[in-house]
Amino acid sequence: MEQPHSAQPRAAQLGQIQSLVDELASVLQRSVQVDTPAFYAFCSSPQYGEVDNARVFNVLHREPNPEPIPWLVENGVQDSREPVRLPAHEEFDLLPRLCVPLWEGERLCGHIWVIDSPSLNRSDLETITAYRQPIIDLMAVRDEAIVRRVAEMRELTRDVTLGLDGSVAQAVDNNLLPRRGVIRVHQLTIREATQSSDTAISTFDKAPPKTSTDAPADAPGDAPADAPERLMLELLRFRRRSPFLVTDTHDGLTIIERPENQEASQSLFDALQAAAVAVGAHIVSRGTSTMNELSGARNSARRAMFMATVAALQGIPSLAWEEAGAWRLLLGWELTPATVNALSPAASTLLAEGSRSLWTTVLEYLDNARNVTATAEKLFIHRATLHYRLEKVRSIVAEGVLDDGWECTCLHAALRLHAVLEKS
Repeated sequence: MEQPHSAQPRAAQLGQIQSLVDELASVLQRSVQVDTPAFYAFCSSPQYGEVDNARVFNVLHREPNPEPIPWLVENGVQDSREPVRLPAHEEFDLLPRLCVPLWEGERLCGHIWVIDSPSLNRSDLETITAYRQPIIDLMAVRDEAIVRRVAEMRELTRDVTLGLDGSVAQAVDNNLLPRRGVIRVHQLTIREATQSSDTAISTFDKAPPKTSTDAPADAPGDAPADAPERLMLELLRFRRRSPFLVTDTHDGLTIIERPENQEASQSLFDALQAAAVAVGAHIVSRGTSTMNELSGARNSARRAMFMATVAALQGIPSLAWEEAGAWRLLLGWELTPATVNALSPAASTLLAEGSRSLWTTVLEYLDNARNVTATAEKLFIHRATLHYRLEKVRSIVAEGVLDDGWECTCLHAALRLHAVLEKS
């Protein structure tokens, strides 16, 4: 076979990668696919031989099936420098396959996937190796365009977040936000994922000992990227169903979207979750706030950030401003015991002098808008017992606290904060 692959590519053309993939598939007489580190296929050959669920899913949905991704990562496809042989997996309907990780220096560009049934021989493996570096070269040049896109995206996202005049219109003109719909700001807290996994085959023919994996792909550039940046880069590799804005912060991501419906929004966050698994990032929490004329962009971003903090404090994956209840009263306050005391002297007194059953009863009572019947049902107690506890509380706190709207509001927020701090 003529080796046309030694020359460096002059342009980052997807067609050049597709030509190499088609040529390799023709030589092997097997289906070949090239994807990103997050397993999004962008070049697939015509079908040769057997086919399995993973290939069908990619073709039909233009995105990876999320179910096998943790298993693939556990088998070392994100950190191995050598081809990885994966066995068949009956539950996921996967045929045996060979994964060839594509590394440019310390950065994972993607993978070559080949069905390994019947098993590839030494000659086949040498053929695949001949195509490996040319595909890496083309993908690396392709990533330079992504870096430029990321820089533009960062600047525009921050402009919109700061509420600069004309920034939303500019995002719409650049096809980064739809023209219609409600704008929602999401703040995500991101951490490095820590995991142990089986590293798959370190040579073509035998399995290595188990090792631990680190976060896989680094962003383009000299320095390794942190988890938020890696996740942002992976998210931007493809045009999504609905356009969006994104930028990284020191500990997370800011995402601004204008979805046409809930399904479109969910599609974006499904893609985000798959990308997080692939690049070794963990999404700790997500806070959401709707942008409107009253709140403005800056306030919406501030609210979303606060919601992410509250969600993380409660140990829940996400929280929207519109669903946050009494937590909204704590915007701008530090979430500490000192705030409990400053916000409601009655709460301080009750916590100091009353039993746990008393303050938890009051919290449930206020959560149920002081509805006695609903509170008694939630606590599984008789109404008489509830009345006894409330009278006991009235004897501890200042007179009239439970009958004053503003005092109850402050007491509610303070007890809600205390309850979460007690668990954390």
